[in-house]
Amino acid sequence: MNKEGAEAIARDYFNTRIKLEFFSKLPTGLYRFNPEDEILFRFDLFETPHLGDSKYVAVSKVTRQARYVGRIGE
Repeated sequence: MNKEGAEAIARDYFNTRIKLEFFSKLPTGLYRFNPEDEILFRFDLFETPHLGDSKYVAVSKVTRQARYVGRIGE
């Protein structure tokens, strides 16, 4: 196996373990997000329940590019 093959396996592993949740309501404390231009998702890795902050990613309706928005919460 080469580096590229191992990377493909690792990416497949993460793709099946990332939980995305559409977020229709703007969370309190999220400032770098424009709901008219972007669609917002909260995401968790490995679907482990946790207390504390949540991580968000936004997808541009225009450019179709995803970007990490940040963490919100405690």
